Amino acid sequence: MKVHVVPVDWISHRKVLQAIRGEVFIEEQGVPQEIEWDGQDDIAHHFLAINESGLRVGCGRLLPKGQIGRMAVQQSQRGSGIGQDLLDATIEKAKELGFGRVFLHAQSQV
Repeated sequence: MKVHVVPVDWISHRKVLQAIRGEVFIEEQGVPQEIEWDGQDDIAHHFLAINESGLRVGCGRLLPKGQIGRMAVQQSQRGSGIGQDLLDATIEKAKELGFGRVFLHAQSQV
């Protein structure tokens, strides 16, 4: 199923971004809440993956220092290229912002 990755604002999309990240990181992977909610979301550029049915299935963020992270895809949607779509959109935004380089902060197994 095709997805569209769109930039979103943290203030207006906080609940859906928190829901996806909470499901993937806190519930599924056991990441402590105090680590997941690191206080940097207000300054980040956020991205949301939406499938053809309108379901929000993944997200990611870009921090001002060039760090890409908090990339999460719902378990039922993994293996379909959504993570790559999120990464591509994030890198494209970094280029638009004039970043000379970015770096990915992610779990090595994923």
